[in-house]
Amino acid sequence: MALGCADAPIDTDDGSSSLEATAVAPLVGNGTDSADRACNVVLRTLDRVSNNMGGYQTSCIDGSCYYLWQGTLEVSADAAASSTPVVLFQSGSDPTWWQGAVSPLSTTDGSHLYSVVLNQHTVTDGMSLSSLMHTRIQVAPALVLNDGSRWFDHNRNAGDFDNYVLDATDGWSVRDNAAICPAAKPAATLRFLPDWSEVQDGAIVAGGELTVDYDPARLAQCAGRSDQLITASARFSPSGELVSAPVLTSNDGVPAKALWTLELPTAATGVELWFSTSATGCQLSWDSNYGSNYSFAVTAPATGHE
Repeated sequence: MALGCADAPIDTDDGSSSLEATAVAPLVGNGTDSADRACNVVLRTLDRVSNNMGGYQTSCIDGSCYYLWQGTLEVSADAAASSTPVVLFQSGSDPTWWQGAVSPLSTTDGSHLYSVVLNQHTVTDGMSLSSLMHTRIQVAPALVLNDGSRWFDHNRNAGDFDNYVLDATDGWSVRDNAAICPAAKPAATLRFLPDWSEVQDGAIVAGGELTVDYDPARLAQCAGRSDQLITASARFSPSGELVSAPVLTSNDGVPAKALWTLELPTAATGVELWFSTSATGCQLSWDSNYGSNYSFAVTAPATGHE
């Protein structure tokens, strides 16, 4: 990423400071810049920061005070390992492109989140209402790869030269859209083995997915029957919600692994599992930890920086 001369650090209303620098404008199609449409980098949110007094925070330098924007940028885990996230922006009639401040915010199994701050060269608080209504701020999030090439976020913007635009028509903001690059759900697996042991792979996280890998040898009472059925049941706490599903239907008496993937409620703190088997002429049998069910803790989604 080629940068020009950096400006001095600036102070914001909340006492923080950051450094912004001039940047090379997006040049998608020049052989060095390209458009990312594979969810490697996507701007989730960007909005002016309230001062909790009916107005908005500003940052001041050299006698000018600029409105401050803050938001979140999401980068895929694979891309984060070999690139640096940046956010470029250009405001009004000034053709200069600037680089905002980007800092790590949190990490999940499927992506990395970064805080984005634009606090200089945006819009001055002394601008007239008429001028403000005609001002546009272009925003271009990107990844700078190790070889200096750049991938620009075009996961919402279809055209190669389309950028995010902040103006009066959209409330000067970018709102999150869950349909754009859906976040990967935390996934865990519970394996119920034929020796009557249970093995957990990965954390069971509220709002994520849980795959139950059940070995039919644990319920062999009806094995060999052409219509053997194994049913799995789950109950979530604290809601008490109950779900069941057939996880094995015998194929001409030949048993197979029984797999069941279920969605975990976002407020779940625990899950109980049990299993049953039946077939014509075969007594209903249970695998339920002697009636106590198999209980597992469900953790809350990670929100802090790892």
